[in-house]
Amino acid sequence: MADWSHWATLAQGARAWNAWQKKNFQADPDLSEADMSGMDLQGFMLYGANLTGAILRGTDLRNANLKKARLTGAVLEGANLEETALDGANLQGADLRGALNLKQGQIDAAVGDDRTLVPPDLRKPEEWSSSYDDRLQIGVAAANAWRANRSSVTLVLESRAFEGKDLRGIDFRKGALGRSSFRRSDLSQGKLSGCDASGSTFEEVQLLEARLEGANLSGARFDRTSLARANLRGADLTGAVLSADLADADFLNANLAGADLRLAKNLTQRQIDGAYGAKHTRLPEGLAYPIHWMDFEDALARGVEKANAWREKRRSDLPRLSRRSLRNRDLRRIYLAGMELGDCDFTGADLRSADLRQVKAGRSILQGANLLGADLRDADLSRAAGLVQAQIDLAVGNGMTRLPHGLANRWRDLDQDIHRKNVFMAAKGGKGTLRISTSRKSSLGWGRVNSDDAPAGSGYSGTKDSAARRELAQGSGPGHSRRAGRSRLKQTR
Repeated sequence: MADWSHWATLAQGARAWNAWQKKNFQADPDLSEADMSGMDLQGFMLYGANLTGAILRGTDLRNANLKKARLTGAVLEGANLEETALDGANLQGADLRGALNLKQGQIDAAVGDDRTLVPPDLRKPEEWSSSYDDRLQIGVAAANAWRANRSSVTLVLESRAFEGKDLRGIDFRKGALGRSSFRRSDLSQGKLSGCDASGSTFEEVQLLEARLEGANLSGARFDRTSLARANLRGADLTGAVLSADLADADFLNANLAGADLRLAKNLTQRQIDGAYGAKHTRLPEGLAYPIHWMDFEDALARGVEKANAWREKRRSDLPRLSRRSLRNRDLRRIYLAGMELGDCDFTGADLRSADLRQVKAGRSILQGANLLGADLRDADLSRAAGLVQAQIDLAVGNGMTRLPHGLANRWRDLDQDIHRKNVFMAAKGGKGTLRISTSRKSSLGWGRVNSDDAPAGSGYSGTKDSAARRELAQGSGPGHSRRAGRSRLKQTR
C-alpha cells in the first residue's frame, strides 16, 4: 500500500514533489496500488518510485522521470507517455494498451516480460521473453545486461554444471549457486559477493581478482584453483578445502573455521592473521595459529598481552571465565570488561589498573587481590568473597558499582554530592567547572593516587583514599607521612 505521507506530498503539485525528491533523494517513494487515474503528473520526478499495482488510466505523464520505477502490474491504459523517461523501469505484468505517444525506444529501454501488454503497433524486445539461462548461452555480457535490469531478482542456479565455461566478469552477486560445479571454468574478475556457493566444486578454476565478499563458501572445494588477488573479506569458508593459489587474496574477517589449507600455495601469515579460524583449522607447515583463533582461556594462559589481543580482535564475542584458578597471577591492565567471572579464584592476584567495568564476579574470591586503580564502574561484586574496604578504596568505581554487604560505596556518595551541587549551580544559573571542596574530600577520606596507575581510558585523574594506600604499603602505618607511604607503595610494585 502507498505511503500516505508521500501521497499527500504528491497532491501538492510538481514543484513541491520535486523539491521533496531532491531533498530526500535516497528515499524511494512508495505509491504502490494508488489510484492516480486522470491525474496531471507532467514533469514529476518519480525516479525509482514504487508504483507496483498502481492505477494510472488516462494519467498525464508527459516529460515525467520514471527511470528505474517499479511498475510491476501497473495499469497505464490510455496514459500519455510523451517523452516519459522509462529507462530501467520494471514493466513486468504492466498494461500499456492504449498508452498515448509511447515510442519503441521507450519500450526497449525498459524491463518487461511475457505478461507485459503493449500497444499493437509496438513490439516487445526479445530479451523480455528470454530467461537468464537463454542470455547466458549468448554470453556474459548478455547475462549481465539481463541482471542489470532485474537487480531485485535472485538468481537460483543451484546444482548446475558450469564446466569449461568462460565466465570472466560474470555477475552472480547474491545468487543461489549451492552444490554447483565450476570445473575448469574461468571466473576471473567475477562478481560473486554475497552469493551462496556452499558445497560447490571449483576444480582447476580461475578466480583471479574475483569479488567474493560475504559469500557463503562453506564446504566448497577449491582444488588447483587460483584465487590470486581475490577479495574474500567476510566470506564463510567453514569446512572448505583450499588447495589453491592464494597469492595476495584478501581474507580479512573471513571465517576459516575447520577449513583445510594444508595444500594452499602462497598463503602468508599476514593473510591468516586477518581472518577468523579455530583450533581445528588446518594450516600449511610454517604458519602459526593467530591468538584470536584460540579460546580466551588458552590466550589468557599465555599472558595478559595475549588475552587483551584476543579481546581486541574479537570485540563482538564476550567470553566467560568459570571456576578458573588465577591465584597470585600478574593480571595488571587485563581487559575483562563485561565478562562473567563465575566462581574464579583471584586470591593474591595483581589486578592493578585492570578493566573490570560491568563484570559479574559471581562468587569469585578476591582475597588479597591488589585493586589499585582497577576500573570497577558498573561492576557487580555483590557476591564476591574476601574483599575488604581497603581494596575497594584503591579502585575506580561509580554509584552503580555493587559491593558485598558491609562494604561502603564511597563513589556513590561522591556522585550524589556532585549531582546536588550541579542542581544547585543550574538553579542559580552558575557556570564553570564544579570543584569538590577540600573539606568534602577530607570527609570522604580521599587523598591522592598517582594517575599513572589508572587503567587506560578510565578517565581517572587521581584521587583516592590515602589511609587505604598506606595500609597496603609494606611498613607504612598510621604514624607515617604521606610521602613515606607513597614511597613504600612504589616499592611494592
